[in-house]
Amino acid sequence: MGMTMTWRLLNIGAFVLIVGVIGVVCLFFPRSVQAYAKRLSDRGLLYGGSLVRDYVLSAAYRVTLRAIGMLALAACGLVLWTIMR
Repeated sequence: MGMTMTWRLLNIGAFVLIVGVIGVVCLFFPRSVQAYAKRLSDRGLLYGGSLVRDYVLSAAYRVTLRAIGMLALAACGLVLWTIMR
């Protein structure tokens, strides 16, 4: 196995790990992510003012987080399936 193949596998592994962690957090802990986004909104670090804050506090935001989590985990599964194939 050449050096470039090793680096490719490390890069793909890092991608799967990062996207997988984001997927798990968004899918299984949406209230924690929502609380963190609320804190960022209160500090003024998110653009959009009260519109963004209202959206972050809504139930639709948690649904969106769960959808992002499912898509992220599906992307990880697709990448791993492609590697294993």
